[in-house]
Amino acid sequence: MRLAGAIIGEPTGTTFYLLGMAIKRLPPSTVQAIWAGAGSALTALVSVPVFRESFTALRARPSRP
Repeated sequence: MRLAGAIIGEPTGTTFYLLGMAIKRLPPSTVQAIWAGAGSALTALVSVPVFRESFTALRARPSRP
């Protein structure tokens, strides 16, 4: 369990530290948009090898409202 805590806890602490540093220099709305976009992109990239998701050009394009 210690290893799992280190794997999850350390990157989380680092990201929140960097988020705090960014919010001191940038407007909060900009920081939130970058945070959300980066989280979505990383989730999509991690899901390909972990969950064996297919990654095609059709899935990579943004959806239209």
